[in-house]
Amino acid sequence: MQEFFFHLVGAIEIVAHLVNEQRAFMDNSEVTVRSVCTRLEEKGDEILNALGGLCQQVKGKDVPADRYGESGLIFRAFVYRHLVSHSHMSRLVLRVGAGPPASLLIDPRDGRNPVPVENHSMRPVREELEAMLAAVTRRCGETLVVLGHHGIL
Repeated sequence: MQEFFFHLVGAIEIVAHLVNEQRAFMDNSEVTVRSVCTRLEEKGDEILNALGGLCQQVKGKDVPADRYGESGLIFRAFVYRHLVSHSHMSRLVLRVGAGPPASLLIDPRDGRNPVPVENHSMRPVREELEAMLAAVTRRCGETLVVLGHHGIL
């Protein structure tokens, strides 16, 4: 899981660098997804529409109400990436005799033990990971088209 989330969010970071390269906001060494999105928001840049949920702030925020929609999936991908990369925690729900046999948590920051059932995703882990990949790929692709980088993804 660590590799999946590391590379998934890494793709978003590469797109942030490409946006910065074209918009010339800051030195490349200062680029983060958040810093580029902040500059885009300040300028009301139309590329924000293509980026969509890739510009979400997750620190101190609740999971979006539509946890399985595009913004919810991307939000959760950012949170999971942080946990698996920095805290080395892979938060999964494993079930014996119930379905799905393995799933993600809705909000993996929930430190309660056991994690309440309302924070268990009811979708199989593979389905959610594929949905996260599809959402990020779609948003990165749309952004690259706006930037004029055709055929990269």
